[in-house]
Amino acid sequence: MKTTLWLLLPGMLTGIFNLSLHAQAPPWHFGFENGRPVKLIWQTEPGRSYNLRQTEHLQAWTQVPGFPKVAAGTTMDYPFVPALRGFFDIKKLPAGGGWQQVMVPGLEAGSYYQIQAVSPLNATQIWACGTVKPMYDPCVLRSNDGGQSWTQIFRSAGMGFFGEIHMVTPEIGYVAGGGVRRTTDGGVTWPTDPVNPDGYSYGMAVVDENHVWLAGWDGAGAGVIHHRVPERPANPTPGSNWWLEWAMGSRAMYGVSAVNQNTAWAVGYAGFIWKTNDGQGWGPQTSNTGVPLNDVDAVDAHTVFTVGDGGTILKTTDGGTTWLPQSSGTTENLRRIAAVNAGTAWVVGEGGVILHTTDGGTTWRRQFSGTTATLMGVAATDANTAWVGGEGLLMRTTDGGTGAWAAPAVTGVSPGIVGASSWPPVTVTISGSGFRGGNLGVLFGTTPSGGVTVINESTLQAVAPGGFSGTHSVTVINEDGQQGTLPRAVTFLPPPVITRYSPLHAPAAGGYQITVDGYNLQSVNSATFSMSGSPETFPVTVVDPTRVLITVPASATRPADTPSFHLETSEHQSASAGDFQFDPAGGAAFAVSSLSPASAPAFTTFTVTVTGTGFTAGTTLELCGRNVNITSRSSTQLTGQVNGNTPGLCRLGVMNGETDYLYIDPAFLLTGSPVPAITQLSTATGPASGGNSVTVTGTGFQATDTVAFGGYEAAITSRSATSLVVTVPPHAPGTVSVFVMTEDLERSAAVLPASYTYQSP
Repeated sequence: MKTTLWLLLPGMLTGIFNLSLHAQAPPWHFGFENGRPVKLIWQTEPGRSYNLRQTEHLQAWTQVPGFPKVAAGTTMDYPFVPALRGFFDIKKLPAGGGWQQVMVPGLEAGSYYQIQAVSPLNATQIWACGTVKPMYDPCVLRSNDGGQSWTQIFRSAGMGFFGEIHMVTPEIGYVAGGGVRRTTDGGVTWPTDPVNPDGYSYGMAVVDENHVWLAGWDGAGAGVIHHRVPERPANPTPGSNWWLEWAMGSRAMYGVSAVNQNTAWAVGYAGFIWKTNDGQGWGPQTSNTGVPLNDVDAVDAHTVFTVGDGGTILKTTDGGTTWLPQSSGTTENLRRIAAVNAGTAWVVGEGGVILHTTDGGTTWRRQFSGTTATLMGVAATDANTAWVGGEGLLMRTTDGGTGAWAAPAVTGVSPGIVGASSWPPVTVTISGSGFRGGNLGVLFGTTPSGGVTVINESTLQAVAPGGFSGTHSVTVINEDGQQGTLPRAVTFLPPPVITRYSPLHAPAAGGYQITVDGYNLQSVNSATFSMSGSPETFPVTVVDPTRVLITVPASATRPADTPSFHLETSEHQSASAGDFQFDPAGGAAFAVSSLSPASAPAFTTFTVTVTGTGFTAGTTLELCGRNVNITSRSSTQLTGQVNGNTPGLCRLGVMNGETDYLYIDPAFLLTGSPVPAITQLSTATGPASGGNSVTVTGTGFQATDTVAFGGYEAAITSRSATSLVVTVPPHAPGTVSVFVMTEDLERSAAVLPASYTYQSP
């Protein structure tokens, strides 16, 4: 890593100080206006993160707003006030900065760690404790390389819970939770260190290998503070090294911190803060808050922090005589705090919150955790190195938590084809690298996912949104704003449309096929008829995107009925039609066989003919919501005139009185104008992956029209009444028809049959 400082005075550069370990500093220069430097410019590596700080006197550095940030090009710049005087510090951050999850020991399938506490013995050996869930087995982990890799030292069922850990030497240490336990063999065994009453210990402060404070609940109704003082005489509990020094009914204590054997603070229920100055007697302090305080950390005998629910942070610099609130910037419940010194500290809590201060709490800045899980433990050894544990994770930082994560990359999406109106919504799996959760987001094109689940840093699951078609990119946006995009990753197929079916009735006994015409039918895989009793699903053969054949197998038990039916696609999209009439043996007494013509211009008067059987002198017709004026009738044919209504697909109603009626839907198309027509394509071939540009030439194109290649919608990049320039969607190799589809078929559709060939790779 190179770090170079420049001294800048008004109007001129007066000195260069190179702190790099390398022989040559990275190229840099200043931009000038009117003889004064106004911009610092330096060479960058695209995709790498850079930090920039500035100072006037080298004693206190200020983070430049907007940094760290990832270089988008080969140079990066920072503009400043021309009269500014000071130094600049440019730092190229290593990949994987900020808070990074570390690898924990493997567990059986379905199990995970809930890390409650972390305790560094030194910069190299780090300890952690918690629970293996869902079994709730307490466990202890250890790292011997600064927290990069971990080993499970201990795990056992039936031992309560481990919520706090502190190692004093590599062999001697304590865990607290369901009571307190002490190891003298490096964590291999954890025998009970008897405390009376032996309840629940929520906070622990270890002064040395023999002197420990506990804060908690006795399990029977009182909050308690215990003190381990082996040398103190006349212990009322024979064989115990622990003294009960404070107890109060229904007032649990949740955290304790000590600076020595005599001075300690405990916090808990309803803003309670109690302090001892002699290691025995405890007195209350005024917190001026009524929320539970969950943890406390004493830097020295004067400076102490405490944190609690609702984003509460308090600090004292006079030993607790006065406690002043600090602005945390969050309302999340804060669980634990780790103070490196009076100026630097971390706080963690619910919702994945990590707060950091470097000015003693005057300002608390939220750091990117990459999770929304509850964080339960935090520890630090210096201003740069800290660890955080929580629900299903263990993290560390070696740059103070301020460095940038590596940018995410998306390498695959499965399935690559979904429906524009799939139900239930389709969940796709996104693979790649550098996925960091928390407020992580996923975009399909420019539309947000309906829900994102982070599996790990290389796998996400995202609910595909509905309501639009076409081929779209998938973008993963990390919590820190960095993005990774896979272009043309998912194709959303438009929903199927049924325009007509034939025959309109046939014997219930089966043994024939029903032809269904429409659009976007290429992935239909079943047809379900909603007959009385129970539905029946029939197999489907796809002819092309405009036609499918429903096979009605022979059956002696199928009832005579007039069901609607539903075509289902492999993407869980559906289209409905009805009524289809299953005739009884011997034929139907009343049925509709055909309607002619199948379409007419909207808002005109036209003539229609309906054929069938069982028509009477009282039979009436309704088409597209309008009554048909019947001019000729017989028992098998009705002819009449009707006034066209709103453009689009509509139904035919045939009524023999109030109880004997049939509705055929869809049965007719009223078309608006202009009706589109395709005359030619600029090219007739392209790769199966799509992505190439094709111009569709024709007439009658309008702003709401779409273009489809074999039922796959293309992206329109330019349009006019006679020309549509499109980006071709992906498709399996083969020859397909090209369609110009009007909205809701209100102006019909244009088809250029077998006009485009997708070529094999």
